[in-house]
Amino acid sequence: MQDTIPAGKWQRAGIVGSTALKVGLREVQHKVKRPFLSAQRQQEAKQEVDDHNASLLFDTLTQLRGTALKAAQMLSMEVELLPERYRRELEKSFHQVPPLNRVLVRKALHEQFGKPPEHLFATFDTTAFAAASLGQVHAATLPDGTPVAVKIQYPGIHVAMDNDMKLLRQLARGLPNPEIALQSLLEIQARLREEVDYLHESTHYRMVSGAFSIDRNQRAAGLRRMEW
Repeated sequence: MQDTIPAGKWQRAGIVGSTALKVGLREVQHKVKRPFLSAQRQQEAKQEVDDHNASLLFDTLTQLRGTALKAAQMLSMEVELLPERYRRELEKSFHQVPPLNRVLVRKALHEQFGKPPEHLFATFDTTAFAAASLGQVHAATLPDGTPVAVKIQYPGIHVAMDNDMKLLRQLARGLPNPEIALQSLLEIQARLREEVDYLHESTHYRMVSGAFSIDRNQRAAGLRRMEW
């Protein structure tokens, strides 16, 4: 379980820079050793480097979450951009993101509602059954016995997203077609802001559930969005 999410601009930039340095160092070491290896051993060594770097990249993006983890999801679908080993590792960002520490979850609920989860719900599982780039979901039961899913947004995710977009915009200005890249980033930022607006999501869900008459036991709890 992860205890915190780095939100500061320089903190996140430092994590990315450190990972890039480690990945680059592995590649350099492999290239230095490569001429002295047999053809078979060269392939095996390259696979080992890719395995290590792909795992390191996924761990870093998972630690950052937010925009970074969204990028991992998009990169995993780029067949022509990344080697298969990297894509397989990044595909885990869709379904294998470790949840936040359960102590932090309890603290977040108490800070938002002034009560611990056991006073808000008949039952509340502090271990998330699903975790993604922007938040995680917990199983709970309302006092009247209704089973619900409680979606909790990661602490500091708004600040982290804004800082990530600033870094990406700076990088985009150095690309061959900066105007196109910057426009794409604006669209991504708008979409991410929609995804972290749980009030908007709740309203949309109620509209859909009403239109399709979703069973009461399948409805999510109408909790207000948590501000961290």
